[in-house]
Amino acid sequence: MSNSKIARRVGFGAAYVHSLRMSVPWVISFRPSVATIRSMLAFSSAMTCRSRYEKGVGSIIELLSAQSALANARQRRVESLLDWRTARLQLAASLGRLNLLALQ
Repeated sequence: MSNSKIARRVGFGAAYVHSLRMSVPWVISFRPSVATIRSMLAFSSAMTCRSRYEKGVGSIIELLSAQSALANARQRRVESLLDWRTARLQLAASLGRLNLLALQ
């Protein structure tokens, strides 16, 4: 399907649709990796706080705060993966390329 047909179907200009095609794969693939890195950093921080607490150097508040941050980071990672997959499906549907194989 040509850019002009896509533009008419979606209601955008052909140049916009072409720029979207070129930019979206980078944006889509970038978000989950950032969330994964944040989750890994939160895990490392929680393990450090746990070790400090076990040695008697850190407080229980510090440990609980780090564990809470880890849980929040893991939740944001799951949410970003959901957003990423939803965006991919919406893009495929907008471009007229959604089929059952794309869902797997």
